[in-house]
Amino acid sequence: MGILPQYTLAQTCIVNITELVKRGDAIYVALQQPASSVNLENIWVSSTLLLGNVSWTYQGCWLSTEGSITQLYYKIMSYQSAQTYVLYLLPNMLSYAFVINQWLTRMETMQANGNYTGLAFYYGLIIKDIFFFDMPEAASLM
Repeated sequence: MGILPQYTLAQTCIVNITELVKRGDAIYVALQQPASSVNLENIWVSSTLLLGNVSWTYQGCWLSTEGSITQLYYKIMSYQSAQTYVLYLLPNMLSYAFVINQWLTRMETMQANGNYTGLAFYYGLIIKDIFFFDMPEAASLM
């Protein structure tokens, strides 16, 4: 389950960015109030936390996704052309014909039990294994 840390990191990024947006919105709302009711100390603390956390949050989220995006780019470039991709897609789909029935049975059980994390894992597994397959070494001979 090497993909689980990436799901956890994505969830952390979403939570952190959501908190940053909420904090920024609170500052905006506070600055829209009449000058006599503005609490400068709260705005100062919120602004400082917002600026301090923005760089760490975005840096961590960008660095964690940058590698994934780069890997996806190189994976797509390894197919060389759409024709080569489709040529190898069909045998790859057929090779998973027996396994997909087991996956679908497990996914039905997970959906009945409300295990949406497991469902997301299996959806990701199916997409990764069937649609983003490794090109065989024989592809360079074509």
